[in-house]
Amino acid sequence: MNIKSVSQILSLSPDTIRYYEKIGLMPHVSRNTSGFREFNEQDVARLKFITCFRKAGVSIDRLTEYLKLVDEGPHTISDRLDILTSEKEKLEQKRQELSHAIETLEHKIANYQDTVSTLENHLFHERKEKTENA
Repeated sequence: MNIKSVSQILSLSPDTIRYYEKIGLMPHVSRNTSGFREFNEQDVARLKFITCFRKAGVSIDRLTEYLKLVDEGPHTISDRLDILTSEKEKLEQKRQELSHAIETLEHKIANYQDTVSTLENHLFHERKEKTENA
């Protein structure tokens, strides 16, 4: 599969994919006889993993560390598990912070809706009464 197809499937720009290859997150992408990248299923799976982690806020450095361990083989499973656990804890903390922010926004929106509703009812009711009394 060429870079354009992969970029469309994963909603990544070709430049991003090239960057991931340049910094070592995507080593060993094969090339065809014309020199164009040819991605196999494993390459695409790795890019999906990278994309997922990046969307979750995992740093390039942390991803590089993790994928280097993956490439070293099964004897690094414990270290990889430590990284995954650490990143999950960070995401859980972020989820709590986001939940709190959402609750705060919901409260503010409800207050604004009550205030606007009261003001609009007063405004329109007052206009109606003025029109009827005129």
